[in-house]
Amino acid sequence: MITVNQGRAPSPRRVQTPSNKTPSAQSKTFAPPIGGLVTNAQLALQRENTAVLAENFWPTKTGLEPRGGTQLRCTTAGAVEALFEYNAGSTPEFFAADSGNIYDWSESTVSGTSLTPVVTGQSGADYSTLVKQTDAGVYLTVVNGQDDLQIYDGASWQAVTDVSSPFSITGVDTDVLTHVWAYRNRTFFIEAGTMNAWYLGVNSVAGAATKLPLSGVFNKGGVLLFGATWSSDSGSGMDDRCVFATDQGEFAVYSGGNPGDANDWSLNGVYNIGRPLGKNAHIQVGGDLIVATKAGLIPMSAAVQKDQSQLKLSALSQAIDPDWRRETVLSGEASGWDLVKWDSRNMAVVAPPLLTTSVGFCWPANLETGAWTKFTGWNVSALAVLNDRLYYGNGDGTIYLCDVGGLDDEQAFECRVCFAFDHLGAPGAYKTAHAIKGTWSYTQPFNAKHTIASDYNPAFGTAPSAATGASTSGAQWDVALWDVTYWGSQDSSYAIREKWESVSGHGEVLAPQIQVTSAQDYKLDCELIAVDLLYSTGGVLT
Repeated sequence: MITVNQGRAPSPRRVQTPSNKTPSAQSKTFAPPIGGLVTNAQLALQRENTAVLAENFWPTKTGLEPRGGTQLRCTTAGAVEALFEYNAGSTPEFFAADSGNIYDWSESTVSGTSLTPVVTGQSGADYSTLVKQTDAGVYLTVVNGQDDLQIYDGASWQAVTDVSSPFSITGVDTDVLTHVWAYRNRTFFIEAGTMNAWYLGVNSVAGAATKLPLSGVFNKGGVLLFGATWSSDSGSGMDDRCVFATDQGEFAVYSGGNPGDANDWSLNGVYNIGRPLGKNAHIQVGGDLIVATKAGLIPMSAAVQKDQSQLKLSALSQAIDPDWRRETVLSGEASGWDLVKWDSRNMAVVAPPLLTTSVGFCWPANLETGAWTKFTGWNVSALAVLNDRLYYGNGDGTIYLCDVGGLDDEQAFECRVCFAFDHLGAPGAYKTAHAIKGTWSYTQPFNAKHTIASDYNPAFGTAPSAATGASTSGAQWDVALWDVTYWGSQDSSYAIREKWESVSGHGEVLAPQIQVTSAQDYKLDCELIAVDLLYSTGGVLT
């Protein structure tokens, strides 16, 4: 006979309660940092989906992908200081300039060609250019404020003076014209070292120039630096306004079509936007005019609504503001900042002046998402989008095509990113990382190294070796080998790779890190989808 001890019998009213014991291991999934590089936030308050360090990765709307490489195109006798194009048909012509010459080339120019000058005897290459279509044809106008204005008609170049033929400009010496732009079918110019603008007749590239004095318009003094068209829509129409900018950061905005007619020309206002970083450091996005200033990348639409002291809050470059300020200090009064827009990639690229030939970089920004990143290894002295492809020239007189292949001029380069640091839901508690898994989509073989940074200190080790092997578009059933081939999507356009790796990382805050080496002839076609972290949490440190 079995006796039950009543003192040990379970109470019928007892309920199950969850354990207060912390699980021995936890996991978290990190989305890729499509918010891009952010250096203006406190490290302890960095928002998710951003990175504290990003180099040579491009943030897309859905993930993170390595940038393409650069390919040698051609060379000039001196440092490349300007790149521009003439496009009047199916085959655009490209031009490069050093301090004394202008050279022509094209997409069909054999790689490595040493270019021959088509214009010689120039005194500088701080060019401003304009391609304009008239009833007589398409013309490229080039000015630098030191030499006579040059016009290219698709066949030959001509230095333009008041007595030259077939083109001549009267009323002003063309060697003092520093900037050229178009507004309402008129060609406008800036006169060097003055507050004077000049303009030609409607639909003209030559003829009589009329002076437009603006010295009584501005309050801070200085000289006119550049002019541009600003619009409240993305097209060209009656709401277009003409903007005149000084080197002191004042912008005068005019509306109307004829500066010589008081009934068709009026001053809308004068605004402070901050000192521009060069006469070519501005682009149009939609109808808005975006200007690179010492305060950041400022939209003209913000300048007409806010005081200058508040403009930094509207800067498109706010995410990288500390880096931007550092570069403006390092460059001093240098005005050779380049800013271009690459339409097909929804990309803007900012290149600070090249201070040394050994270290160079630029900041690309995704115009669709506002995310920034940093491309290193590009010693940019001139930057341009030619026939919808990005090119840069360097101080050694070399021109490169960008975003092509997986090598920088036959040299490997490293892509790396450190995510925003995360306390993983337990502020002050000590965490230990055990394993990490990167999930990628890809069509080309690649190697990625996944590590952990701790306590706000990105610390990368040796970059991984480059992958070898042919491209893949997924495995074929009953043909490919198990545990060897990655299995593709249903349409076999890409494959998915995910693999747990052991890691070592300890600290109160942790952040995933990724390194990829690009060293192939092809551009690495892979995109980060997610990162999973396996970790354990200890007690709060005191």
